[in-house]
Amino acid sequence: MDNVSEDNTARLKKLVSDYGRELIIKGASEFNALMEQLGVPKYRGSYATHFRKFFHLIVKEDVDRLLYIDSDSIVPGSLKPLLELNMGDAVAGVVLDSLGSPKFEFSKLIAI
Repeated sequence: MDNVSEDNTARLKKLVSDYGRELIIKGASEFNALMEQLGVPKYRGSYATHFRKFFHLIVKEDVDRLLYIDSDSIVPGSLKPLLELNMGDAVAGVVLDSLGSPKFEFSKLIAI
């Protein structure tokens, strides 16, 4: 994995194994090359912000459900209800970023 130490990679793999799940690690190099080829502009020097828009090019077709959570998100409870949510024929479920909320409303919600 790009910029992730071997120690941290081993920790992730152990955690996933402890929960009986599968972890597929994809480095960013191949994705970055694809973004360059497609002419996608970088945001603040990185293509990372575009990952979620191109998951269909990265994950296997047999993936039933994929949950993407930004690295700066705080998850105060179980994610199980999200994974069990019936989405019908929808291909994606999304929420507004805190920046999409009325000015500073999100600050009140997380008590800052």
